[in-house]
Amino acid sequence: MGLIAGLALAAGCLTVCAAPVGIASAQSIVALPISSFYQIVADPSVGYLFFSSPDDNEIFVTNLSGQEVNTIGSQDGVEGIALSPDGSTLYAALGTGDAVTAISTSTLAETASYALPAGDAPQDVAVQSGKVWVSYGTGAAGEAAIGDIDLTATSPAFETQANMGNWYSAPELAADPQDSGVLAAADPDLEPPPMATYDVTANPATKMAQGSPSICNFEADLAVVPGGSQVILTCPEQDGFLVYSTADLSQDGSYPNAADSVAVAIDANGDVAAGTISESTDPDLYVYAQGSDSPLNTYDLASTGGNLAARGLAWNPDGSQLFAVTDLGSSYVLQVVDAPAIPPSTLTLTGPSTAQATQAVMLTGSLTVGSGTEPPAGTPISITRSETGSTAVRDFSVSTAADGSFSLSDAPPGAGQYTYTASYAGSATTAAASASFTLTLTLAVTSLSITASPHTATYEPTVRVIAHLGATDTNRTVSIYAEIVGTYSRRLVETGKVNASGDLVFSERLRHSTTFTAVFSGDAAYAAATASRTAYVRARVTESLTGYYRTKRISGKLYHLVHRKKIMRVHVTVAPNKSGECVEFDVRQFYQGAWRGEQTACAILSSASKVTLTVTFAKSAIGHRFRIRADYIAGIDTSNEANDSSWVYFLVEK
Repeated sequence: MGLIAGLALAAGCLTVCAAPVGIASAQSIVALPISSFYQIVADPSVGYLFFSSPDDNEIFVTNLSGQEVNTIGSQDGVEGIALSPDGSTLYAALGTGDAVTAISTSTLAETASYALPAGDAPQDVAVQSGKVWVSYGTGAAGEAAIGDIDLTATSPAFETQANMGNWYSAPELAADPQDSGVLAAADPDLEPPPMATYDVTANPATKMAQGSPSICNFEADLAVVPGGSQVILTCPEQDGFLVYSTADLSQDGSYPNAADSVAVAIDANGDVAAGTISESTDPDLYVYAQGSDSPLNTYDLASTGGNLAARGLAWNPDGSQLFAVTDLGSSYVLQVVDAPAIPPSTLTLTGPSTAQATQAVMLTGSLTVGSGTEPPAGTPISITRSETGSTAVRDFSVSTAADGSFSLSDAPPGAGQYTYTASYAGSATTAAASASFTLTLTLAVTSLSITASPHTATYEPTVRVIAHLGATDTNRTVSIYAEIVGTYSRRLVETGKVNASGDLVFSERLRHSTTFTAVFSGDAAYAAATASRTAYVRARVTESLTGYYRTKRISGKLYHLVHRKKIMRVHVTVAPNKSGECVEFDVRQFYQGAWRGEQTACAILSSASKVTLTVTFAKSAIGHRFRIRADYIAGIDTSNEANDSSWVYFLVEK
């Protein structure tokens, strides 16, 4: 491993110094069989390094140790090369082939070629927002430009971009490795170098900023910081690496050194590798934590007798290795360097995996840095909350306690899936760290009930219905629907906000058994809910007699007196209309101290919901007491409950 910058033992404890202890050397040096060099790209997904060689018309391929794997030929005048975000495809600008080729990194075979107009010579490529961006010269000074190949198109082809022309010569390109849509360009052939940044998320691309850094001479390399907020520029004959805001190209810092800067590379964590041309006894490779002006480590690459090549740096994206190409004048070598072992940081973040939307959630976490030590109290931790399916992001800032712990209480706005991400920015001597967890917020259960009174009554009762709604967030509206039993046809009978007691009250006169359903549609915190209650309505059965000659009371009951030889008729009406339904008659005789008898067969109600029973008497009935009632039997029509008429009493006489 390379030496860690600035570690010294003083008074029995570990302290951090401002400058590196010494200069580390490359771990391996391998000769490259190429006669020219333009750019190096590392693809750890397949374990390859790619070197473009314009004079050789080829792309040379090695493993991550520099051992030859293959040569991809027929790449006429190849210069700029760039990987797709997933590392599966390498794109190459063929400077004398007037085309951009696509090469499979798994098979190392060319899979596509995208032609530019005749005479337009591509120089550099970068991949961003689903497109390959191509800088190219037209053969006339001041008419170079940038175009694109839309990889999402049915038939991808090169197209020009109206807002990206008028360059003196084809600019070098760099794109945000996090694919935010930021593309940066700089012209290497003018002093000071013209620069521009673009937002390429839409078509056509829009220019964010344009200018020429006055303190920079000819540009040699550039790189966009992960996230797209800054671009780092190398300037030969300039000590240090200049940092510019991509929003307006204002200078936003620098990475100092004491030699000519020619190459820059940034790993996925934002660590910056800055390469220079220096004397053999001086460091020519510096590694910085992002935003720090003190290097974590330095390396001597010039011990081979050459200088670091422009655009000759590449990181293994995980920050474990650096790959550097050194120009020996008539040949090139690859130097593989183990990256500095920045003391790691460990960040944890925990909270409930599920909760109800009405509850505040408590998040807790802890931070350790270096070899398990606690950070100073008050170390800032940023926490973001994002919701699946939404672009809204909420930012929080907390600080660690003396033991490295921190906490946050939050009440998300409603049900959904939320991801909380805690981030520690790190420092010049400790690595950044992040942690996240996902919370599923469910709607709270809503309390909703309904009553109907009376619960059961005979035909045409007035029923009082009360829907009661418990606690909710913002919605206090309830709707009540009525459905006659057996009809499956629902109608809205009442809707509105509940009163201060949480009640919505309404009354209705019923002809049929009716199911009342209360409906609450829910809100951001409480789930939708329904509640039902049925008010049962019995049919009304009325019965009367004809054919009697008078009445009298016997034992407190009113009896109808009937002559034995006369015909008595029992008339029955059922409400509501139950045409075609069944009525049975229950006929009883008072005999030996008890009412004894039986029911008749079914009598069918007429279209007017009436039926008449004709009764004649045997001689033996004289002197006996009888009673009769009609029983409505609920059948196919279930909208009313069965019911009986009152008993009608009669006495048979001579």
